[in-house]
Amino acid sequence: MMIFQLSFEFRRRIDGVVYYFHPCDPIGGKLSWKREDDNIWITYVEGFGWVCIDTEKVICGVPWTVPLNKMGELPPKGEWISKKGDKSYVYDLVY
Repeated sequence: MMIFQLSFEFRRRIDGVVYYFHPCDPIGGKLSWKREDDNIWITYVEGFGWVCIDTEKVICGVPWTVPLNKMGELPPKGEWISKKGDKSYVYDLVY
């Protein structure tokens, strides 16, 4: 089955900053999206589900309220949490 990949936004709740993600080449054979201004991707990682990863493939963001067994074929909309160093932010993934 072919899945149409839409672009989406991450909207940071604390200050309204918006990051745009667009479809890109698959990572590990999985659908992927790349942030347009940085080397950050959203992809599916076995055992973790949909996540944000950096260039080292370190997980730096996860959907907060969707358990692995409830994840669908696309990254879940709604609340995501990021972590980079000592900082953490809450975002909304919006298609």
